[in-house]
Amino acid sequence: MKKTLSLLLGLMLIFSALSPALAEGYELGDVDRNGSVSAADAALILRYLVGLATLDDDQLILADANLDKKVTAADAAAILRALVKLDTLPPSKPTMTPAPTAEPTPTPVPTPFIPAGMKVEGDDYGLKVLEGVNEAREIFGSAPLISYGGSALLLERCIAMALGGVLLGPIVPNEATSKSHDGGKTMGIMCAVHSWEIGSGDYTTLYVASVLYNGTRWTIVRAE
Repeated sequence: MKKTLSLLLGLMLIFSALSPALAEGYELGDVDRNGSVSAADAALILRYLVGLATLDDDQLILADANLDKKVTAADAAAILRALVKLDTLPPSKPTMTPAPTAEPTPTPVPTPFIPAGMKVEGDDYGLKVLEGVNEAREIFGSAPLISYGGSALLLERCIAMALGGVLLGPIVPNEATSKSHDGGKTMGIMCAVHSWEIGSGDYTTLYVASVLYNGTRWTIVRAE
């Protein structure tokens, strides 16, 4: 009996010693822990920030791509920039303790940091997109959206996409993302046609964030 207990105790000590090493074996930015850093990791961070995904303590460490002790859209942008060779992630391996401060549902920031050379479209542009969406909804026999909600809800993510140079797909069914040269009313029609929820869903408000960066327009449109 004593030999059995000693053996079990020894195994427990071995596994307890191995677990931290295994946890620390992932590369910084590999949030989904599949062995490589990809756009899927940036998307997982963005889904977490809007409450559509959960991350455990180790994943929160891996998600802190810029090592500033918090998880924000800036970490998703850092991963995307590294993937397209515009930047590199910090070389140090993340330490699994302590976990960084998490921000699962950040308050929308009216004036986030705007990088040099980037143009952020204002309400006039958003209202043109709304006009295009409503034109398409009329064709589909849907009631028009009655209000424009602004861009603050989506702008930080839109900037992250533009900086990373990688288009991330919609994170909810009632959302559309675009990388194109089209704008205004044409953009609204395109979003309503390509997203059934935006074109025909039972919503009343449209949110639009759009930026011009390095000659390309990046846009996120969401109906609520």
